Amino acid sequence: MGCFSPVGSAGAVGRFATALLLAASAGTALAAGQPGPEARLADFIESVLEYRQANRPELAGGAAALPAGGGWPDLSAAAEYADIAVVRQQLATLRQEFQPAALGPRARTQYDALVYELELLLERHRWRGHGYPVNQIVGTHLEIPGRLAQGGPLSSAAEVDALLSDLAGVPQLLAQLEAQLERQLKVAGGLPASLYPLLIEGSRQIISGAPFDDGADNPVWSSVRERLQQGTLERAARDAYLERARVALLGPYREAYQSLIATLVEHQSGAGHDGGVWQMPEGDAFYAFLLRQFTTTRLSADELHAYGLAEVERIHGAMRAIVDQVGFDGDLPGFFEHMRSSPQFYLSNDAEGRAQFLARARSLFGAMQARLPELVFDPPTQELEILRFEAYREESAPGAFYQAGSAGRPARFYLNLHDMAAVPVYDLEALVYHETLPGHHLQISAISADPGIPALRQQNVWWLNTAFVEGWALYAEQLAADIGFYQDPYADFGRLAAELWRACRLVVDTGLHAKRWSREEAIRYLDETTPSPHPANVRAVNRYIAVPGQATSFKVGMRRILEARARARAALGERFDVRAFHRAVLENGYLPLDVMDSSIDRWIESSLAAQAAGLADRQPVNF
Repeated sequence: MGCFSPVGSAGAVGRFATALLLAASAGTALAAGQPGPEARLADFIESVLEYRQANRPELAGGAAALPAGGGWPDLSAAAEYADIAVVRQQLATLRQEFQPAALGPRARTQYDALVYELELLLERHRWRGHGYPVNQIVGTHLEIPGRLAQGGPLSSAAEVDALLSDLAGVPQLLAQLEAQLERQLKVAGGLPASLYPLLIEGSRQIISGAPFDDGADNPVWSSVRERLQQGTLERAARDAYLERARVALLGPYREAYQSLIATLVEHQSGAGHDGGVWQMPEGDAFYAFLLRQFTTTRLSADELHAYGLAEVERIHGAMRAIVDQVGFDGDLPGFFEHMRSSPQFYLSNDAEGRAQFLARARSLFGAMQARLPELVFDPPTQELEILRFEAYREESAPGAFYQAGSAGRPARFYLNLHDMAAVPVYDLEALVYHETLPGHHLQISAISADPGIPALRQQNVWWLNTAFVEGWALYAEQLAADIGFYQDPYADFGRLAAELWRACRLVVDTGLHAKRWSREEAIRYLDETTPSPHPANVRAVNRYIAVPGQATSFKVGMRRILEARARARAALGERFDVRAFHRAVLENGYLPLDVMDSSIDRWIESSLAAQAAGLADRQPVNF
């Protein structure tokens, strides 16, 4: 857990101090007729966001959101302790200066969410020596080229100097990352053995290609050159700046990554374990924390493992019903192989096949868009484009990706069509509903467009909000079935296969990290239980080893939303309106699941009170 220290952070700290004074003067403010507790809480929450934007941008939009030249993360131990002192003060102020009983329902939810988040940050700090500083999926070593390879035209000396300043700051940042790796080795015994080859190769790729070797252009180098060409600087100035960037890349930048690689190679030689965190000192307690962090619940590893096994059995039963429905002559494993290999489930691996796949995706989106008024009061107005990944990144891109829109650009749903033999059409329907409507596009658009949600709660922090964000999208796949989609039984099998994958994650993640499974046992379980091919199962287990606990959050999030809906339906009876329920889930922004549960319970109470008073003003929808 690092603390960010870009230029200007002192101003944000000052604003935070002002907010503390504002909260501490609560009694005086009330006596003078100044803002009440909800307004003061809103000011305090805004001050927390301002502090994070300046000092912890990974909690407020990500490091990539920093302006060029705005500074890199400060990963030093001193910065960690300075930041956690601010977090403790923020939590103390919340508890001392605000009375939850004095807040209305939505303000109470914001209070609860911030308390939960700050407590989690404190506990995360306690385990800072156990956590893996990097992995093959996310990490500082990957964020650096990602940030350097983006941006608009470079048209002034100040813009280029800012970029060069960022390049110059990389060695210190990677040295701090190496120090974190050394600490983790000392405290917890190093990373799992299977991660080191992936990290080493990934780091080598970052310093490959021109100008580092004779290969194709490195993405950072290509971006710098293109941005200079797009700008308005004179050619001589462009050439001079490009040469300075080349020297920086070939010198300190490359040397910093070479040093990181050497550290990883050294640690690899002494790797003493592979697989679950139970092999660490205090490993069971560490995993219990990781489950709280990623699921934002108090569910134990045993409870999650048992739930996963039960869901796998239920979903297999539903799949067998489809096997019977379509008249397949064979058992479920045979049907899995049939779905993987039969040409009827794949389009041609050419331009025509790719065009047909995109057309199907757009048609599914349009059909759901027409039905959206049944699910929400105010369908999103943000436009959505459905596109194929660009050629330059398609080969290494995920199967699909949703990119939120902005004021000047539509949202985008990208599909990876590099190899059509790996893209079955039966998966498409659930995938579209997950990523677009009523999934991420609805969720993210609704939250970002709601002025009643504090900006802090509109920030999606991946390790904190995965259960809420991905739980909603998995719920959306089921929601489409609730209103009659998946008329093709093979498409419904695709939905079940997606849910089965998430259920197996519960089993495998807890199996690896709590049940003492080996890496080979985990891979074998996925091979025997899912229709997923073996190479994908190997990659999945590598992910669960690299990011322990995170994979459990998807299914838990879906389960909590479904349980909340059932609770609301039982309480409200014929007056239950699924549109109002969805508004209640989303109207407070990204929430811990435990906080969401409490918020929904308060919404049920207020809805019952409104019914009793005859205030219900919309025709309910109850499917």
